[in-house]
Amino acid sequence: MYCLRKTLANHPLIPRLVRSSHTMLFTGQSDRYRGLHCELRNDSQFKHVSTHEFESSLKDAIERWTREEYRVSWFQIGLNLTHFIPALVKFGYVFHHSKTDYVVMNKWLSTTEPKNIPGYAFTNVGVGGLVIDDNDRVLVVKEKHFFGNQQMWKFPGGYAIQGEDFGQTAVREVLEET
Repeated sequence: MYCLRKTLANHPLIPRLVRSSHTMLFTGQSDRYRGLHCELRNDSQFKHVSTHEFESSLKDAIERWTREEYRVSWFQIGLNLTHFIPALVKFGYVFHHSKTDYVVMNKWLSTTEPKNIPGYAFTNVGVGGLVIDDNDRVLVVKEKHFFGNQQMWKFPGGYAIQGEDFGQTAVREVLEET
C-alpha cells in the first residue's frame, strides 16, 4: 500500500509513491492543474485497513497536500470500498460524479483561489471572445495552466454556466481572463 505525497523530483504527471508514518494507503498522480488523483479500487489492498487508519492517513495527507499547495484532491472509489466514503465526507470531500462501478469525490485544497471545478456533465459549452482595439490589435492571453514546458497564447474564453446566454458567457469570460 502507498500514501500519495508530493516529492516534486520529476514530471508532475508521474505517480508519487511516498511512505508515511501511518499505514501507506493511497496511490495516485498529480495533474497539470496541481490536482491529485487517488484511486481506491482494489479491495485486497484495503481489506485490513480500519476506518480509523484510513481517517488518520487522510488527515495527514490533506495537511501535507495543502502545505504543498495542491489545488484539489480527487478520490475515485470502487463500489466495494464505499465504506470509506463517510471518512472522506468528514474531511470535506463532496461527490462529483459516478459511473456504474465507482464514484468520484473531491476536496478543494487551495486557500488562495476560489473553487473552480466545473460540475460533471456529458457536454460542456465553451465560448471565446475576439477583442480588437482601435489599432486593429487582437487581445490574447497566456494560458494559466499549461502542459509541458511551452506556455500557450489563446483568445479569452471558457465554459458557459448552465442556462447562461452565450453572449453573456463571452463577456464574462473575457472580463474574468483579463
